[in-house]
Amino acid sequence: MPRASLKNGVALETCSPSRIERKNSTAPIFRIPPILAARRYVSPRLRPITAEEAETRRIAYALKRGEELELAAKEMVFLLPTELPALTLVPLPSSTGSIAANRSLCNAIAAEYGPTARVMSAIKRIIPVESSCFRRRHGMLGLTAADHKFVRAGRWVDMPLFLVDNVATTGATLAAARQVFGFGTGLVFADASPAHLPLVRS
Repeated sequence: MPRASLKNGVALETCSPSRIERKNSTAPIFRIPPILAARRYVSPRLRPITAEEAETRRIAYALKRGEELELAAKEMVFLLPTELPALTLVPLPSSTGSIAANRSLCNAIAAEYGPTARVMSAIKRIIPVESSCFRRRHGMLGLTAADHKFVRAGRWVDMPLFLVDNVATTGATLAAARQVFGFGTGLVFADASPAHLPLVRS
């Protein structure tokens, strides 16, 4: 499994691209890009959650309001490689198309990482969509990568590229964003995607 050298000399395992498949079928739904996540996100609809898991959910929701940025940024920046001459952080649009909350999160991560990290608003949503949270509460399936209607915005961005969001629910948002650029690694505070692999400290 690929590894990345991280801040403070600690190495963490990263997630490899994965095919998410329908139950009892070999047909892939979409391909999830590698995801770096500070924490695991667990829904109370699946099972009773611990106090720590409840705190992760609280912070994830606070990030949508532009709160708890410093706390999240300190954990997320720890996942980024330190040997890169530069890196780009791209805030992903919310279901409404706003990038305000994730851009604030990107700015906080860049401030923690240092001057070689830059923030670029390089992707936008053509039309608003229903959020995954809304759809699941109403018994509907989550969005697929094709549902997101992302297009590039602004000038070309270089590798390495990190696609920043507060939570990865199924991985579809990250998959759709990666299709726009053809590359990119997900960087989220919490990961609920079915392809989630725990990051193992060396």
